[in-house]
Amino acid sequence: MIGDVATVRFTLVSTSHESQPLMVHYVKANGSTSPKVFELRTLDVAPRAAVTLTRRLTFVRLSTRTHRPDKHRVDIQVNGTTVGGVDFDLVE
Repeated sequence: MIGDVATVRFTLVSTSHESQPLMVHYVKANGSTSPKVFELRTLDVAPRAAVTLTRRLTFVRLSTRTHRPDKHRVDIQVNGTTVGGVDFDLVE
């Protein structure tokens, strides 16, 4: 719901030592989506190692960001390539 906090948790298994950015799509006022890239963290992951990452997303109304009730999507990008994601409905 708008005003709440959501937690995104995912596990990566990587063989590289590159940064792991997180991509979040926010719905704009006209209903289209616009990608907003937030770097979650930079990791040095050993080959075949599994790493679980968590990110809190806040949907509090701010003067600089207005959240719209609609369908939204969170995508996980690793080195610029989308490797997973989830759709969700944001409601009043």
